[in-house]
Amino acid sequence: MGDARYDIGWSVFLADLYTDDELAETYRSAFLSGGGCEPEELKLFEAIGLIRWLLLDRGYGMPRKETTEERLAKLIETNPYASRL
Repeated sequence: MGDARYDIGWSVFLADLYTDDELAETYRSAFLSGGGCEPEELKLFEAIGLIRWLLLDRGYGMPRKETTEERLAKLIETNPYASRL
Protein backbone atom coordinates (compact mmCIF):
# COMPACT_ATOMS: atom_id res chain seq x y z
CA MET A 1 0.00 0.00 0.00
CA GLY A 2 1.52 3.31 -0.99
CA ASP A 3 4.53 4.09 -3.13
CA ALA A 4 6.93 1.15 -3.30
CA ARG A 5 9.82 3.53 -4.04
CA TYR A 6 9.63 4.70 -0.42
CA ASP A 7 10.25 1.16 0.84
CA ILE A 8 12.97 0.60 -1.76
CA GLY A 9 14.72 3.86 -0.82
CA TRP A 10 14.53 3.03 2.90
CA SER A 11 15.95 -0.46 2.43
CA VAL A 12 18.72 0.74 0.08
CA PHE A 13 19.65 3.45 2.58
CA LEU A 14 19.84 0.87 5.38
CA ALA A 15 21.98 -1.42 3.20
CA ASP A 16 24.33 1.51 2.50
CA LEU A 17 24.52 2.41 6.16
CA TYR A 18 24.96 -1.02 7.73
CA THR A 19 26.68 -3.20 5.10
CA ASP A 20 29.84 -2.90 3.06
CA ASP A 21 29.98 -0.94 -0.20
CA GLU A 22 30.01 -3.96 -2.50
CA LEU A 23 26.96 -5.60 -0.96
CA ALA A 24 25.06 -2.30 -0.83
CA GLU A 25 25.82 -1.63 -4.50
CA THR A 26 24.65 -5.11 -5.50
CA TYR A 27 21.42 -4.54 -3.59
CA ARG A 28 20.86 -1.11 -5.23
CA SER A 29 21.63 -2.50 -8.69
CA ALA A 30 19.05 -5.25 -8.26
CA PHE A 31 16.30 -2.67 -7.78
CA LEU A 32 17.50 -0.48 -10.61
CA SER A 33 17.78 -3.38 -13.07
CA GLY A 34 14.29 -4.57 -12.13
CA GLY A 35 12.72 -1.35 -13.35
CA GLY A 36 11.23 -0.44 -9.96
CA CYS A 37 12.53 3.10 -10.22
CA GLU A 38 15.03 5.30 -12.01
CA PRO A 39 18.44 6.14 -10.45
CA GLU A 40 17.47 9.78 -9.81
CA GLU A 41 14.22 8.74 -8.15
CA LEU A 42 16.08 6.27 -5.98
CA LYS A 43 18.48 8.99 -4.76
CA LEU A 44 15.49 11.11 -3.72
CA PHE A 45 13.85 8.25 -1.83
CA GLU A 46 17.18 7.32 -0.22
CA ALA A 47 17.35 10.90 1.09
CA ILE A 48 13.85 10.48 2.52
CA GLY A 49 15.06 7.26 4.16
CA LEU A 50 18.03 9.11 5.60
CA ILE A 51 15.75 11.76 7.09
CA ARG A 52 13.54 9.02 8.53
CA TRP A 53 16.60 7.39 10.14
CA LEU A 54 17.73 10.73 11.63
CA LEU A 55 14.28 11.37 13.10
CA LEU A 56 14.02 7.85 14.53
CA ASP A 57 17.51 8.21 15.95
CA ARG A 58 16.63 11.52 17.57
CA GLY A 59 13.47 10.12 19.12
CA TYR A 60 14.42 6.56 20.00
CA GLY A 61 18.05 5.89 19.12
CA MET A 62 18.99 3.71 16.18
CA PRO A 63 21.40 0.77 16.11
CA ARG A 64 25.01 1.67 15.53
CA LYS A 65 28.12 -0.17 14.42
CA GLU A 66 31.70 1.08 14.52
CA THR A 67 31.29 2.42 10.99
CA THR A 68 27.83 3.99 11.32
CA GLU A 69 28.87 7.62 11.92
CA GLU A 70 31.43 7.58 9.10
CA ARG A 71 29.03 5.93 6.65
CA LEU A 72 26.20 8.27 7.65
CA ALA A 73 28.38 11.32 6.98
CA LYS A 74 29.38 9.86 3.59
CA LEU A 75 25.74 9.21 2.65
CA ILE A 76 24.75 12.76 3.57
CA GLU A 77 27.67 14.18 1.62
CA THR A 78 27.20 12.12 -1.56
CA ASN A 79 23.40 12.31 -1.89
CA PRO A 80 22.50 15.48 -3.82
CA TYR A 81 19.23 15.82 -1.90
CA ALA A 82 20.62 15.05 1.54
CA SER A 83 23.75 17.17 1.18
CA ARG A 84 21.57 20.24 1.74
CA LEU A 85 20.76 19.12 5.31
